[in-house]
Amino acid sequence: MKKWQKGVVISIASLICICIALVVARVVIRVEQAPAAKEGKILARVNDQVLTLEEFNQQFEKIKTPRRMRSPRPEIREGMVEQWIANELLLQEAKRRGIHKSPDLMEKLEEVKERMITQTLIQEEMTKAEVSDEEVAEYFERYRSRFSIPEMIRIKHILVKTEEEAKEIRERLNKGEEFEELAREKSTDTRTKERGGDLGFIDRRRHQRRFGPSFINAAFSLEKGEVSEPIRSPLGYHLIKLEEKREAGQQTLDQVRERVERGALSEKKMKTRQEFIESLRNKAQIEKNLELLSPDVEPPVIEVPLELPLEP
Repeated sequence: MKKWQKGVVISIASLICICIALVVARVVIRVEQAPAAKEGKILARVNDQVLTLEEFNQQFEKIKTPRRMRSPRPEIREGMVEQWIANELLLQEAKRRGIHKSPDLMEKLEEVKERMITQTLIQEEMTKAEVSDEEVAEYFERYRSRFSIPEMIRIKHILVKTEEEAKEIRERLNKGEEFEELAREKSTDTRTKERGGDLGFIDRRRHQRRFGPSFINAAFSLEKGEVSEPIRSPLGYHLIKLEEKREAGQQTLDQVRERVERGALSEKKMKTRQEFIESLRNKAQIEKNLELLSPDVEPPVIEVPLELPLEP
């Protein structure tokens, strides 16, 4: 997919999210309200409902969007207006049919409202979380392995279908032909052949699933400039050439401070959330009858006195 196509996809996805947010924000407010006169430049009108330019801009600014959408192209804004009109038509038709008064809908709206209220409360509490330099350092030490650098090698390969082909190519290499030229000529790996078979840097853990253990073990056992014997993998047969090797190492806190701070803060926020809920729990009266969840519990039997018929 080309870059401009990706941009269009992202813009369309963002547009859909924006329109949904605009509609939800308006539906909850307007379910039982009568139309009110609005001041400002009218951007669009559907019967007695209008969308002002100010209202449009305010709702747009409230929505988190990619940076590229902060000043969207004119066609994006026009598309948002068209979507608002379509949603407004649907909303007015739904109200005409009385759908907005449906008990099921009211129940669902109440559930959404409750979730939004609780999420807002949690967010307010979590924003209070802060981490000190000591907590950042402690987080780094606790998860030091996450910030280590694995042993990595830069390799090139030639991929063919059969072992015989791989052996023939290796004979040509032994006679002095260039690895890169043979990769361009013979390799079936269309992603790397034009680069002379260059796979870039790889490490054991992340690339073993793709190439298999035989390929990885052979590649990491090579010396710089050495070419392997034909190696079989799920993809075919490879000739591997080692270009460069980087030893494993450990990054310092200063090198990864931003990542560490994000991780420490995220952990602190979750801890703040749990502590806040626990504080509410300690102040509340809570009753649980978990035995009712057991499938073995039978419903209680209500005994009714037996009434005998009167004798004639």
